[in-house]
Amino acid sequence: MKINNLILIGLLASFCPGSLLAQVPDSVIDSSTKLYDSSVLHQFDLTMSPDDWALLKQNYTEDTNYKATMSWSGITVTDVAVRSRGSSSRSGVKPSLKISIDKYVDGARFLLQKSLVLINMIQDPPMLRDYLSMQMFRRAGVPAPRSAFARVNVNGEYQGLFLLVEDIDTPFLARNFYTNTGWLYEYNLVNIYHFEDLGDDPAAYSPDPFELKTNKKTPNTGELIAFIKAVNSTTPETFVDDIASHLDINRLLRHVAVETYLGEIDGLAGVVGSNNFYLYQAGAGTPFEFIPWDKSAALNYWDEPIFARLDENVILHTALQVPELKQRFLFHLNEVNRLAGGKDGWLDRLTAQAIALTKASAIEDKNKPYTQAEYDEALDWTIFSIRSRFTFIQEALASEGVQNQEPDSRVQ
Repeated sequence: MKINNLILIGLLASFCPGSLLAQVPDSVIDSSTKLYDSSVLHQFDLTMSPDDWALLKQNYTEDTNYKATMSWSGITVTDVAVRSRGSSSRSGVKPSLKISIDKYVDGARFLLQKSLVLINMIQDPPMLRDYLSMQMFRRAGVPAPRSAFARVNVNGEYQGLFLLVEDIDTPFLARNFYTNTGWLYEYNLVNIYHFEDLGDDPAAYSPDPFELKTNKKTPNTGELIAFIKAVNSTTPETFVDDIASHLDINRLLRHVAVETYLGEIDGLAGVVGSNNFYLYQAGAGTPFEFIPWDKSAALNYWDEPIFARLDENVILHTALQVPELKQRFLFHLNEVNRLAGGKDGWLDRLTAQAIALTKASAIEDKNKPYTQAEYDEALDWTIFSIRSRFTFIQEALASEGVQNQEPDSRVQ
């Protein structure tokens, strides 16, 4: 079936006429479910000028868009825009790709999506970590992008195994927060930063390190600055009251608990400061929320201490000095560890399923930057890490006096 973007808009409007299209969350009308079905190995076929494809790879550090036709699951969409994407993971051999559905047709959507992100996984040797990590976030109740594996062909030539990741944009916000009219910031790693107070000048905060992605004509930088100043000026004794209007601290602690379980070294408490997240404020005066992104470094350090670098983050440094909040963090970590399980647990089984689904395509992928032996070794290490992490965290929690106990009811 071949359709163009204008027809896509009409198809969606038949389900949700008028302005309701932007307001109804995907949980109500979710035609994108099939797109992110992780039990299926998807295939995307891109057709574009061979010269444009050569230029995209040659100039992979640039964000130049090229017109293309995209085919997926029997549906062909014309007039999409394709460009290289990423930061340190950019590649001229196997570029990560962003496919914009609405670049040339304003308001166009493909199964409710404004854009598709195809990650090259060149910094993910087992080609599993990002996928498994985001599945863990979502299992733990943390809003996180959906993802699924995909084979990508360009002009009929296999480019390799990619990870289709849901873009953090207005459709994602509507599905997860039931509103997409707030302020979304993407964090850009420019300098080592732990949420220190950068002063009163808005230019010190945005566009770097906090790049506003929505409502650019009506920015709310003042509320972002107020949030950061609040976490820098508070004390453990007054933290809960001081931060309540700026941040949902319980949801942040659950986010951090998942990152801790994953042994994440490139997240909110990373080795280069805070990294790989978005911030979202759903409305004026409402608390900010963190959204995870890019977990290619996770599930690699099974013996990472459970409090590793948390005291370097200004927010967490103070929060974990509040006994009730420390208890809440440990409770979340215990729950995440139980949800993941050890050998033959949920994450171990999910890993086996993902390997069975993708291994043949990963072997066929000649553009991946590691040898077959390195890939096989990375698979084995990931399995070992998942099984070992469960026991390591159990023992670490026991040393803190946590053994499947319920949290303090005063902290909700």
